[in-house]
Amino acid sequence: MPPKRTPVKNMEGGGSNSAAGSNDDAVEEFDALVHMRGSAKAKLTRVKHMMDQIVEEEITLPQVKVHQKKVEAAYKEYSDYHERIMVICPPSKRQDQDCKYVEFETLYDDISLALETWIEMLSQTNRNQQPIVVQPSLPRAIPHFDGKYEQWEKFKVMFRDVVDRSNDPPRIKLYHLEKALIGDAAGIIDAKTIADGNYDHAWEILAGRFEDKRRMVDHHISGLLNMRKMSQESHSELRELVDSCVGHVENLKHLGLDFTGVSDTIVTHILSNALDDETKKLWESSVAHGELPEYEDTVKFLKGRISVLERCQKSTSDSKVKQSARGAVKGLVSGKQSSNVKVNVVSSSSCEFCAGDHLAFKCSTFNGLSAEDRLKMVRDKQVCFNCLRRGHRSGECKSNKTCSKCKRKHHTLLHTEGGSVQNSSSSNSSGTDQQQVPKQAAQSDNANVPGSSTPNTVASNVVEKPISQVLLLTAMVNVLDKHGKPQSCRALLDSGSQVNFISEAMLEKLQVDREEIDIPITGINSVRSSVRQRARVEVRSKQNGFKMELDCLVSPKVTGNLPTFEVDAATWNIPAGIQLADPTFFRSGQVDLLIGMEWYDDILKAGRLKLSEDLPTLRDSQFGWLVGGRYVSAFCGTIVNSNVATPSSDSLNELMQKFWEVESVSSEQCVKTEAEQCEQHFQSTVRRNEDGRYVVQFPLRESISQLGDSRPMALRRFYALEAKLQKNPDIKKQYDEFVDEYEQLGHCKEVHEAEDPVGLQRWYLPHHAVLKPSNTTTKCRVVFDASAKVGGMALNDVMMVGPTIQPDLLTIILKFRMYRYVLSADIAKMYRQVLKDKCHTPLQRIFYRKKPNEPLRVLELQTVTYGTAAAPFLAIRALYQLAIDEEAEYPLAAELVKKLFYVDNVLFGGNNLVEVRDLQRELISLLQRGGFHLHKWAANDERLLDSIPEEDRDKLVKIEESSANEVIKTLGLMWDPVGDDFLFRAQSDCNNPAPTKRQVLSVIARLFDPLGLLSPVIVLAKVLMQKLWKNKMDWDDRLDEELLDDWRYFLNALPLAEDFRVPRRVISEEAARIEIHGFADASNTAYGACVYLRSVHSDGTASSSLVTSKSKVCSITPMSIPRKELMAALLLHRLVKKVVDAMELEHVPVTLWSDSQVVIAWLNKPLDCLQVFVRNRVAEITSESEHVWKYVRSADNPADIVSRGMPATALATSNLWWNGSFFLCSAAYDEVVPAALEDGEIPELKPAVAVNVATVYEELPILTKFESFRKTQRIIAYVLRFIKNCRKIGERSTATTPTISELKEANKRIIQAIQRSELQDEIDRLQAGEPCKRIGNLNPFLDDGLLRVGGRIRHSKLAYEVKHQWIVPDKHPVTRRLIAAVHRETLHAGPSSVITALRERYWILNARSTVRKVTRSCITCFKSSPKLAEQFMGDLPSYRITAAPTFLKVGVDFAGPIYIKQTARKAAPVKGYICVFVCMVSKAMHLEVVENLSTEAFLAALQRFVSRRGVPEEVYSDNGTNFIGARSELRELYELFKSDLANGKLSQFCQVKEIKWTTIPPNAPHFGGLWEAGVKSVKSVLKKVYQSASLTIMEFATLLCQIEAILNSRPLFAHSSDPNDPTVLTPGHLMINRPLTAIPEPSLDDIPINRLSKWQHIQLLRQHFWQRWSKEYLVELQCRSKWTKKHVNVVPNMIVLLKEDNVPPQQWKMGRIVKTYPGPDDLTRVVDVRVGTSVFKRPIHKLAPLPILEEEPLCSTHQDEDSKEPPVSLFSRVAACSVRNAAN
Repeated sequence: MPPKRTPVKNMEGGGSNSAAGSNDDAVEEFDALVHMRGSAKAKLTRVKHMMDQIVEEEITLPQVKVHQKKVEAAYKEYSDYHERIMVICPPSKRQDQDCKYVEFETLYDDISLALETWIEMLSQTNRNQQPIVVQPSLPRAIPHFDGKYEQWEKFKVMFRDVVDRSNDPPRIKLYHLEKALIGDAAGIIDAKTIADGNYDHAWEILAGRFEDKRRMVDHHISGLLNMRKMSQESHSELRELVDSCVGHVENLKHLGLDFTGVSDTIVTHILSNALDDETKKLWESSVAHGELPEYEDTVKFLKGRISVLERCQKSTSDSKVKQSARGAVKGLVSGKQSSNVKVNVVSSSSCEFCAGDHLAFKCSTFNGLSAEDRLKMVRDKQVCFNCLRRGHRSGECKSNKTCSKCKRKHHTLLHTEGGSVQNSSSSNSSGTDQQQVPKQAAQSDNANVPGSSTPNTVASNVVEKPISQVLLLTAMVNVLDKHGKPQSCRALLDSGSQVNFISEAMLEKLQVDREEIDIPITGINSVRSSVRQRARVEVRSKQNGFKMELDCLVSPKVTGNLPTFEVDAATWNIPAGIQLADPTFFRSGQVDLLIGMEWYDDILKAGRLKLSEDLPTLRDSQFGWLVGGRYVSAFCGTIVNSNVATPSSDSLNELMQKFWEVESVSSEQCVKTEAEQCEQHFQSTVRRNEDGRYVVQFPLRESISQLGDSRPMALRRFYALEAKLQKNPDIKKQYDEFVDEYEQLGHCKEVHEAEDPVGLQRWYLPHHAVLKPSNTTTKCRVVFDASAKVGGMALNDVMMVGPTIQPDLLTIILKFRMYRYVLSADIAKMYRQVLKDKCHTPLQRIFYRKKPNEPLRVLELQTVTYGTAAAPFLAIRALYQLAIDEEAEYPLAAELVKKLFYVDNVLFGGNNLVEVRDLQRELISLLQRGGFHLHKWAANDERLLDSIPEEDRDKLVKIEESSANEVIKTLGLMWDPVGDDFLFRAQSDCNNPAPTKRQVLSVIARLFDPLGLLSPVIVLAKVLMQKLWKNKMDWDDRLDEELLDDWRYFLNALPLAEDFRVPRRVISEEAARIEIHGFADASNTAYGACVYLRSVHSDGTASSSLVTSKSKVCSITPMSIPRKELMAALLLHRLVKKVVDAMELEHVPVTLWSDSQVVIAWLNKPLDCLQVFVRNRVAEITSESEHVWKYVRSADNPADIVSRGMPATALATSNLWWNGSFFLCSAAYDEVVPAALEDGEIPELKPAVAVNVATVYEELPILTKFESFRKTQRIIAYVLRFIKNCRKIGERSTATTPTISELKEANKRIIQAIQRSELQDEIDRLQAGEPCKRIGNLNPFLDDGLLRVGGRIRHSKLAYEVKHQWIVPDKHPVTRRLIAAVHRETLHAGPSSVITALRERYWILNARSTVRKVTRSCITCFKSSPKLAEQFMGDLPSYRITAAPTFLKVGVDFAGPIYIKQTARKAAPVKGYICVFVCMVSKAMHLEVVENLSTEAFLAALQRFVSRRGVPEEVYSDNGTNFIGARSELRELYELFKSDLANGKLSQFCQVKEIKWTTIPPNAPHFGGLWEAGVKSVKSVLKKVYQSASLTIMEFATLLCQIEAILNSRPLFAHSSDPNDPTVLTPGHLMINRPLTAIPEPSLDDIPINRLSKWQHIQLLRQHFWQRWSKEYLVELQCRSKWTKKHVNVVPNMIVLLKEDNVPPQQWKMGRIVKTYPGPDDLTRVVDVRVGTSVFKRPIHKLAPLPILEEEPLCSTHQDEDSKEPPVSLFSRVAACSVRNAAN
C-alpha cells in the first residue's frame, strides 16, 4: 500500500506556516508522481512505435513475448503511480487525470490486443517459411467459419488474405477452403465443385449463401434491443454493456446504414435504460435540460464512468477479499458454515498456471504451449475450460463467452482443429444433471475477454433456490370467419381488462369487417396507446354449445407468448376425465384473443381443483378446465408477464425495423455544427497558387491521432490487385495507362519512405479498378479506398464530410426544362483540378508497379482524391469559391456555377440565342481562371457548338446521380440534344429463370428516373418489392409462381420504355401565360402525385405537359383510404413546392386537384377540428395559402395512373398521363363542384362544440344592407365569432378569415332570420301542432329551430341535408341574393341547374319563377346573350305619303363597284359606281354611272340628275358611318361622305339650287329603307344581265337606262286577277302617264290637230293616276311588318351595350345614354351614347340595355319634368361606376 499523503484540503486552503510547508511538499510530490507516470506511459509508446516499424512477416514469437512483458510491467507501474496521484490530487483536477487514465487504457488495450493476436498466429506458424513479400506461402493457421452470418465478412477477408496470396494451385486452395468450413457451414460445397477443383465457383456458392446483409443487420439490431440491463454498479458490467453497444453500432455503420438523428436517439435511449440506477442518475445530470442526449457524448461519459468505477472497485477489493476470507474461515471453525455453500478465495490477478501477477489467458508460459499441451495443463490444474479460473467447472461456468472459432463452450486458446474440447467427468465435468436454463436467465460478467481488467472477487457457488412463475388462464376456442366456418384460436381470460382484444393476424384469417375508431388505451404507469379499428366476432366453445359475440379492439399483438417458457407438466397429477380448455397450456405459444371482464364471470363455473401447494389450480369453465395460478419452477430467474401492460421488446423491434426501412431524418443541429466547422476550416486553409488553381486541406477531426499504420494492409491489398491484373492483360493495360496519365499530369509523384521525417502522419490507400463500358471517355477507373480500416478506424472516419452546397439533381433538371436553348457540359477530371496542400499529401499514398519483378513504388497523390469522404465537398466548394472570387468580372457565369452545377456536370440555357452564347463564353472563361476545363458539350442548337472543338462534344447526355457512375443502371435517363427529347435506356442483367429476392431487389434498386416520368411503371416494381417483404422471404429464397409471373411481366415490359421520347421543354412556344396544375391520388397499394405545366396560347387554345411525378408504396400497417389520399395530397404539396422553387414560378397560379372529397373537406376545416394525424398533415398542406385545391373526377385524374401503376405498353399511348386531364388542353373548362360533405360524413373530426347564439326574431337591417349574400354571410360569421370570443374564457379565435364552421353557423342564422320574418305563422302552427297552410304539402318539421322539408324520401341514402332541406321564402330580398350567389358559383348556369344546386340544401318556395327572375337580371349572363332594344315602328313621314311631282323628294345611295372597260388598248378595267336616285313619293328611280368616288364625279352625276329630272326640294342619304364595314369599297364610300372637301363642295352645290340635304342617324340603315330596297333591285337585275361582261362607260350607261325603265315600270302594289280592272299603277304612270316599257302607240301626225285631245284632258289623266296612287297605293302602307309593340322608352343615364358587327357580345362596349330623340309619338328611337370621352348617336335597335331590377323601375314612358335624373337600378349604378372608372 502507498504511504499516507497530505490531505487535499491542506493543498487548497491557507493556514499556518506549517500548513504552507506541507502544501509545497504535496505539490512537489504531485509533480514528481505525474512525471514518473508519464515515464511509464512512454514505455508503452516506445513499444507501440517499435511494433509499427516491425514488418509483420519478420516478427518472431520471442520478440512478441518480450514486448508483452514490457507492456504488462508498464501497465502495473502506471496504475500504481496513478492511484497515488489521485490521493493527493485536488478535486478540480481529478477529471483531467481521469481522462488521461482513459487515454492510457485505450493505448494499453490496443497494444495488448495486437500482441495477443500475434502470439496466437505465430504459435502455429511455420518458422521456416519464406518472407511473404518475396514468395508468399500458405501458413498453417487458417481461419475457420462455422456458418454464422455475422462472422462471414471477417472470415472472407482473413481467408483470402492468408490463402489467396499463396502460390498454391486452385485445388489446394479449395482443399483449405473446404476444411475451413465447420459447424453449420460444413458440407455446403457440393461434390462436383470439389471434383472439378473449381475454387472460384466454391466462393460463388458461399457468397450466394452467406452474403446476407439483411441477416447481419437483423443480428446487430437484435443485439441492441436485447442488451442486458446492469444488475449492479459494476465497471465490468458497464464495460461489457458499452463494448456490446459500440460494437453493434459500428457494425451497422460498416454495413452502410446511416446513424444520425432518430437512430442516434433510439440507441441512446436503449443504452440508458440498460444502466444501473446510480450510473443513470449521473448520466441524466450530465445532459442539459431540454436537450436531446447525443450518442457519442453518452459513450464518452460511460467510458469515463468505467475508469472511475474500476479504480474505486479495485481500491476496495482487497479489503473485501480479506473480510470474506476471514468470515469463511470463521464459519468453518465454528461449524456454522452452510453445507450448501462452498467458498473459494481466488485472486483474479494471480495466474493459475505460473502464479504470476496477470490473468491466466495472458500467461506467456501458457500461450507458448501448443493447443494439446494447453488442454493437458488445464486438466492438470483443474480450472474451468471456458474462463480458465478455479472454483467451478465448465458446466457451471456463468460466463457467456464462447470459443471465437467454433462458438462452443471452451476458451479460444483451447480450440483444436479436431473440434470442440471434450470434458471428462473425472477431470472437469459436472456430475449433476444438465438442465436447460432459459435465455432470460441472468448471466455473469465476461471471463475471457482479452484486455479486460477484472478486480479481486470471491467466487461462490450457491445452489439456487427454486422460484415460481404464474400461469394465466388460456383456452382454445373457435371463432367464426366471414363464411361462418370455425377457426381455432388461443384465448386469454383477463379480469383486469375492460375491453376485448384480437390480433391483427387472427382478424386477417377471419376476413370479417372492421370499423374505423380512435379509442385511447391506458395501461400500467399510465402508458397510453391508441386503437384505430374494431371488429365484432362470434366465439364458440369447443366443449359445448356456449357462444358469445365480442366487440374486440384490433391490435397487432395481444400479448407476449404464454407461458413465458415451457412448463414440465409431465409429473402433474391431473385427474382422469378432466377436459382441459387448453391442452397445450404448458407450451409457450401465441395468444390471438383476449377476453375481458365483460364475459369473465359468465365463462367461469363454480368448480375448482387445487393440484398441490407448488402447482396451479384448475378452474371449470364453459371452455373446459382452465389451468392458472402459481407454479414453482426449478429455473433460475423470474419472468413477470402482466397482460395489462406486458414489457416486451417487440414494439422496439418494430420501431427499429420501421426506422431502418424508412428514409432517415437527420439531426439538423448535429449536421449544422459539423458543417459549420467544415466550412470554417475550408475558408481558413484554402488558397490559390500562381496558376489560379485552388489548394485545399482535409477537414480532419481530432481523432486523426488515433489512426493506425495502414501500410501492411495497403501492401496486402496491392499484392492481391497485382495478381488479379496479371490474369487480365486488357484491364492491366488500362490500369497502367490510368496511373501513367495520373503521373504525367502531375497529379501524383513518387516519394521515398526513407526520407520521411520522424513522426510523419501518413496513410496508404488501397485501390482497385472499376469498369464502366458505357462511359464515353474512361472505360477503366481507379478507385481509391479511403474506407479501409486498420484497428477499426479508416481515413474517412477521421475526416469531416462537409455540407451539401449544390442543389439536388431534380432541381437542376426542372430548371433545364424551362429554357428554349439549352446546353450541357462536364468538367474534365474535376477532382484532380483541385490541389492538395503539401501537409496532407502523405495521407494519400499508394503502392504501384507495372511488373512484379520491379521495385515497389510509393506514389503520393497531389490532388483531391475520389474515394475520400471530403472529396466531393472540397472539389465543389473550390468551384463555388471560384464563382465567389470572380463574381465581379463574370457575374452571370458565377450565378450559374452556384445554381446549375451538379458535381461536375452543368445543365443551363436561356430563351435568347445571343444571350446563351455570351453566357457560354463567360462560363468557359470563368472556369479557366480556376484551371477547370469543360468538355462533353451538347446543345439542342448546333449554332451553340460552333466554337467548341469536335473532341469536346458529346452525342448523348446521361443524367445521373453523383454515385451513378459506380453501377450500370437498370433504367437510365438520357437527353438527346438533336431531338431535344428525354430518352430511357433499359438494361437488366437478371435473366435467371428462377430469380431470388436478392436478384430482384438488385434490379429494382437500379431504376433511375429522377423526374418520375415513368412512375406508373416503377411503382409496379415498388409494389412487388413490398410483396417480397410481406412474404418474409430470405434474401436467397426464390420467388413463388405468383410473384414470378409479376416479375416476368414487369421485366419483359421494361425495355419498351426505350421507345419513349419525352420533350424536354414543358413550356409551349406560343404560350401567353402558364399555370401549374398538380394531381394527387391513392389506392390500396400506393399513392402518388404528378405535376403539369399548362400553357395558354394567345389564340385561346391551351396545352399541357407532364413536369414531374413521385410515387410511394403504402405502409404495410393498415391505413384508411382517406388517410392515404391525405398522404398523397401531402406528397403533392411538397412536390409542387419543389417545382415552384426550382423553376422560379412563384407568381404563377397553382391549382391542386384531388378526387377525394374527404381530403378537400379536411383542407377546408379549421385545424382545431381535426384529429392529430390529419391535423399535422393538413397544417403543412395549407401553409401555402396561394395554392387552390379543387375536386376532380377519378376518371380525369392522371395521378390515378401513378397510384395503381401501369405497364410500359399501356403507358406509351396514355394521353391522360403525358398531357394531363382533358380540360387542361382547353382554353376554358368547367369544374366539377360536388356537394359539400357534412360533418357527420367526414371522418377523424373532433367532437364539435356547440355555440349557443340567442335567436333573433326581428328583422336584421344587416341582411338587406349588402347586395352580396356571401358578404352578408361573412359579416354574420364575424359577429358570431365576436360573441363567442366575448363569452368564452379560454382560447379565442383570431383567424383572418371566417372558418368553414363559422360560415355554416352564419348561414344557419341567416336562414333562421328570414324564416322568422316570412314564415313565422307556419312556425307557430307547427309548434302548436296545427297543420300548415302555405307549406303543408312539404310535410315540414322543426330542426334546431329551423323549418326543414319532411318530404317522402327520408328512407333514401342521401345526405341528411339533401333529404331535409331548409325551407326558404321566395319573397325575401335575401333569397334573391342567395340565388344570385349560387348562380355565380355554378358559373352562371341556367335556371334548372341553379335550382338543382340550391336543392342540395335549400327548398325555395316558387323556386322556378324566382330563380328565372334572378338569372334574367344577371349582367354576366346578359352579356353573353344580350337582348337588343326595340321600339314600336314609327309612322311614315309626310313626304312619303303626300302627292308631289316625281323626284321632288329624293333619296340617294350608291351601289357597286362595277368594272368599266377603257377604250385604250390593253388598258385594265377601272372601278365605277352606280348612283341611285329614288323618288320618295312614287318610288321612281334614276340611275347614273359614276367613274370614281371623287367629289367631282359625284357632283357631275348629281348635276346630270338635276338637269334631266329637275331640281329636288329635299335629298335624303345615309350617314357616312353606315359605310363602315369589312369591304374596302364601303370604306371608300365612308371616306367620300366624311371628307371635309366633299361636304364643302356638296353644300355649295345645294345652296345655289336651294336643295335641303338630310342624313339619317349613324348605323341605322333601316331609316333609309326605300333607297336600300332600290339598290337591292338594281343589283338583282344587274347580276342577271351584266354577269361578267366587259362594257365601256357608254355601254354601261345604256344598260342602266334600260334597267331604269324596267324598274320604273314595276307595279306599286299587287296585281289584280280581275281582267276588268284597270292597268296596274307604276312609277312610269306618274312620270309619263304610262309604263316606260309599254308598246308605243301609232303615230298621230296625220291626224288633224282639231281632232286631238285638249291639254285639260291630259291633266285629267294625270290627276286620275295620282288619285289611284292615293286610294290604291297609300292604303297598302298601313301594315307594319315588324316592331308591332310599344316598349318603355330608354332614358338618359341608362347603361347599355353598343352592338358592334363582327365582334362577340362579350366585347361590346358599355356606355351611358346622355340624350334621347323622341319622335312625334313620344317614342325614342335614336339616342346619344357616351363611351369614355366620346359621344355616339345610335338607333336603339343597336343598343342592349342592362337588366333592371323589378322593384326599382328604371323609368316610365313619360319622365317627370321636375326630376333632373330618373331613378336607376343598383345594377345600372354599379355598371355606370365601372364605366366612369374605365374612362378615367
